Amino acid sequence: MGLVRRVVGRADSDLEPLLGALQLGEFIYEQPGVPEAEYTFKHALTQEVAYDSVLTHRRKQIHERAAAAIEAMFADNLGDHVVDLANHYSRAGNAAKAVGYLRMAAEQARLRSAYADSLGYLRKGLEMLNSMPATPERDRLELGFQVAMGTSIVNLRGFSDPEMDAPLARSREISHRIGDTPAMLEVLLGTWNLEFTRGALGQAVNTAERILALAYDTGDEAMIANAHAAVASTYLWLARFADARTHLDKVIEIHDRDIPRYL
Repeated sequence: MGLVRRVVGRADSDLEPLLGALQLGEFIYEQPGVPEAEYTFKHALTQEVAYDSVLTHRRKQIHERAAAAIEAMFADNLGDHVVDLANHYSRAGNAAKAVGYLRMAAEQARLRSAYADSLGYLRKGLEMLNSMPATPERDRLELGFQVAMGTSIVNLRGFSDPEMDAPLARSREISHRIGDTPAMLEVLLGTWNLEFTRGALGQAVNTAERILALAYDTGDEAMIANAHAAVASTYLWLARFADARTHLDKVIEIHDRDIPRYL
């Protein structure tokens, strides 16, 4: 009821007779809810016909208002509503908002090991990104989506799956265009992990060395240790054993400074 009230913008005294008439006509039925009753269509076909009868422009407005209402009503607990928000903003044509919630929905699905669902949200997010103007911020968003796509594909079908080629190639293309900044570290680490575990060592060593250079710019010891570990792991598989040992010594040196923290 609260959501209907916010979307329609009418007082309860106006809404209740309208909802009552729909119930009498057996179009919708009321379900007990907390703190207010909820309403749903009695049949999926009725909902579909009603939805299709609304003009496209009006439909987008309703989705936008529904999403804004959900954000306002559940501001302290949006995590439980990201799928609904992604759906409403996608249908509203609000790409900027939709992309953010699709990324969150994909991450939630990944954490539940629902990798197929995660891939679906990521693909939808990439479609929405294609409608946005080309900017550095859009590139950074897409890079995050592409790396997440690769991770989900790996979890579903393994590193040898040919579908991995496209997100990896696109990730490298975008990262080279954006350039190296500390904000890119998380994405570069994801890219390195995919390259390394897939055996693309020539690409992985370049990525690892870029990560190491950026890590020192941050001054974050944990990140610096992770960067040295990435370089060492890659060197090891390239048979550069002395170089790998040098970087592993750096990792141990950092961890030894605060063993309880890093343990």
